[in-house]
Amino acid sequence: MGLCVSHGPIFFGELLVDEAVWKHVEEVVAAGDPDHYVATFFAPAARRRALLALYAFDHEVSRIGLSVREPMAGHIRLAWWREQISAIYTNGPLVAPVPAALSETVRAHALPRELFDRYLDARGLDLEETPFDDEKAMAAHARAAGGAIVQLAVRVLSAGERADVAAGHAGAATLYAGHLNDAAAFAARRRCRFPLSWLADAGVNAEDFFALRERSGALRPVFARLQALVRTELGALNRARFPTTAMPGLAVATLARQAAIDPFSATAMPSWQRLARIAFANLSWRV
Repeated sequence: MGLCVSHGPIFFGELLVDEAVWKHVEEVVAAGDPDHYVATFFAPAARRRALLALYAFDHEVSRIGLSVREPMAGHIRLAWWREQISAIYTNGPLVAPVPAALSETVRAHALPRELFDRYLDARGLDLEETPFDDEKAMAAHARAAGGAIVQLAVRVLSAGERADVAAGHAGAATLYAGHLNDAAAFAARRRCRFPLSWLADAGVNAEDFFALRERSGALRPVFARLQALVRTELGALNRARFPTTAMPGLAVATLARQAAIDPFSATAMPSWQRLARIAFANLSWRV
């Protein structure tokens, strides 16, 4: 028996998500997160839908920080997601396709709620102007916001906790690369994703970051510092030990190597090249 997601709440008992829901989830990931969409094709067919549900969830939550200008609006959307995650674990009403698909994924793979809660708490920091006083605070956010999703993905891939260390490095590298590549968009919304201590070391401050186009030269040492941290995380990932079954969940991190040091002059990598890099990572078990 299928579920109709267009008429009122969805109540989960023993019902399965219908094909319309999965089609919607796949479309969300294909359009909004094409890199992870490609990566799911390297996973076993039986696990692919579960990965798509995770990546659709991540896409919808992670874009909140870039799509809203008023923090309160973002916190309202995060509160809605907290309610939906709670409903998944308490058999409550689910009111949209992505939570419905995520519910089936959680049940099928016994995913721990703790990782979802940690992820949503970290995403709340995306709405603050200057959430990171130092590198330690930025790293904690990266492990929670980026690493938690990869940890959940490798559990879907039957790697369990054996790949948690690798997942942490992969998630952090990807998130740091996002800080660099989306720096201009964050600056336009007066949200700084770099530690204040790093800015001070470079002789600049948060206001200089918010005026990024004018001060991009002065901020280059800060960008270079984070780019070096991306390389450190990727090196640690390649040294980590993990079951090869986890690789489809880790492979997208290879794209972090192209993190922009200048958000105004970076040339976007062609889609075919991104696909090739993801494929090579899956085949070589290295990023």
